[in-house]
Amino acid sequence: MVQSMVRVFFLCFDVQRLQTLQIIQ
Repeated sequence: MVQSMVRVFFLCFDVQRLQTLQIIQ
């Protein structure tokens, strides 16, 4: 259960990082 929460957290973090990268480009 904790592992799935961590996975979701990293997924959200990755999406934000991708969005910021697109904004920079």
